[in-house]
Amino acid sequence: SLHDALPIYFNVKDIPERGLTIVTPSDPDFAGTVEARFGAKKAIIEPILPFSVLIRNSGHRTVIAYSLKWELMRADGQTLTQTRSYTTLWKLMGVEGADRDGNIIRPDSFAFAVPANLELSHLAEGDATSDPQLQEYVNNIRAELAPFTGITVTLDGVFFDDGTFVGPDTTDYFLKVKKLRDARRDLYLELQRALKQGKSSSQAL
Repeated sequence: SLHDALPIYFNVKDIPERGLTIVTPSDPDFAGTVEARFGAKKAIIEPILPFSVLIRNSGHRTVIAYSLKWELMRADGQTLTQTRSYTTLWKLMGVEGADRDGNIIRPDSFAFAVPANLELSHLAEGDATSDPQLQEYVNNIRAELAPFTGITVTLDGVFFDDGTFVGPDTTDYFLKVKKLRDARRDLYLELQRALKQGKSSSQAL
């Protein structure tokens, strides 16, 4: 169709001074990076690639949480705004462990993002596979995104592994994460107190 032939117009607002840049489908690095990450399974997400971006971390610190604001514009000028947040809460609480969480963006690496709830971390593992259910889901996402001709994507807030926060934070991401972390910490402290008082695990919970 004509819409397929026309590239989606992207406007990006990233944080290059901290080594964080948003790579769009028109960037020469985009196709090769997606190919390297997903291999043969790239075919599954092919329908939504025109609406997707990569977040590149060329800095020295690991990103452990971030928020993306998507503004999707239709040909008639109507705009849909949505926010997607990717938070590795246990890292923000200082808990040690392996950095295997899919939301973590280590230095010299990328994260794949699309304006939809889509979990793709398992696609990067193993050999090519046929997953009709996932393919149908991706096709449905493509149908929902098809009316949009322009996308503004903003890296609205970012937490690094040393606790530093950067970004315009127009969606109050910092405050939301702080409340979430504080609530989880308070729960842990309450459990710890109950266990020290001699309560059983079930009683403490």
